[in-house]
Amino acid sequence: KDPGGVVGDLLEKNVNLAIVKRVQAQMESDPKMRPYVTRTVDLYIPLEDRIRRAEEAKASIYLTIHVNSFDLPEVVGMETWVDSTRKDADPSWVLASMVLESISAPTGGRNRGVRSQELYLQRTKMPAIAVEVGYITNPNERALLADPVYQDKIALGILNGLHKFIAYLEEEQAPVAPASSSAAKSTSKKP
Repeated sequence: KDPGGVVGDLLEKNVNLAIVKRVQAQMESDPKMRPYVTRTVDLYIPLEDRIRRAEEAKASIYLTIHVNSFDLPEVVGMETWVDSTRKDADPSWVLASMVLESISAPTGGRNRGVRSQELYLQRTKMPAIAVEVGYITNPNERALLADPVYQDKIALGILNGLHKFIAYLEEEQAPVAPASSSAAKSTSKKP
């Protein structure tokens, strides 16, 4: 019931779902990942239900993928969003930065930065971000967003960003090694 941005015959909901399916396929072939997708067909699921489903699946990261639109067709780029109620130390900020860098660099998409506003993502405690992969209202980006090869680049970038974030979490949770108690001794003697 919600097509999202529409330009010509290209609907945001279809681009979103195509990219999600590509991310899911890449995650399923990765032994470190276990995807849970809240929407696999053209069906509207209320935002609160998406969060509830992710929590019931015991997800550790929540990521929602979208295509942007704007009144001015010259606006381009990718951005990630974090709920503004999240504190600076919340891992969502790190996740947003890592995913954005991982999709903008290999695709050549303009990195518009990590942004925040009050979002439904505040309804979960797990790291949660929204990813806007480009502007359907920009003719050049629209053509790219409809291209399966470009969609694969986005999906791979998202997967790489998730890997970086998981490595970051593992490093943060690793026990700190105790400092060495033996000091280096000088062997030089005064004349």
